[in-house]
Amino acid sequence: MKFVELIKKKPIASVIKYIKQIEFERIDNFNTNEFLLEDIVSICQDIISISFKDCGWGFLNNSSLKITLNTCKNLNNIIIYGSNRIVPKTVLSIPERCTSIKTIKIQNCERILDKIIYQLVSKYPKIGINKDQPIIDCFLTNETEDNQAIEDIFYED
Repeated sequence: MKFVELIKKKPIASVIKYIKQIEFERIDNFNTNEFLLEDIVSICQDIISISFKDCGWGFLNNSSLKITLNTCKNLNNIIIYGSNRIVPKTVLSIPERCTSIKTIKIQNCERILDKIIYQLVSKYPKIGINKDQPIIDCFLTNETEDNQAIEDIFYED
């Protein structure tokens, strides 16, 4: 049974709609449509916080991110870490597509250069963009420090 079919079944579906935060880590659907972001957010439309860590382009891509932003009207926080497929145009559209957004954190994304982050900061000064996070590559030489840097990005108080 596909994951989305499972969460659509009652009584799970009635509980799932109350989910406010979702964190996706290392998900990719290169050869399968078993776990589509679009399906998940269509069920959990009231998400307030969503994060993607090292999700492959089969799961997190420009199209699925746009659908997520358009569907989740109450989204306040978004974190994207380690994506190599999201393009600047999509990132720049986050505040326009999701007007309730308060925090955007983007780290270690191949196509999102510092100048794109600076454009967001300049255009949307009231939104916390990479707040409390240096705009640098998060990969450190020490594995313990690397794990801590990732935890700091995704699990802040």
